[in-house]
Amino acid sequence: MESDRYGTLLMSANQLLRVMELKQLAKKLGFSHIKPENKVKYFFRVK
Repeated sequence: MESDRYGTLLMSANQLLRVMELKQLAKKLGFSHIKPENKVKYFFRVK
């Protein structure tokens, strides 16, 4: 888990940061959106 000057981040805050990182990476790679399905992330690329 990550921490800041106030202590360890909550799990939900840590997950939010990871989702944002994933979205930024997906955008750089050209993915149009991320669709959650059964708690698994699926990526769809537009050609």
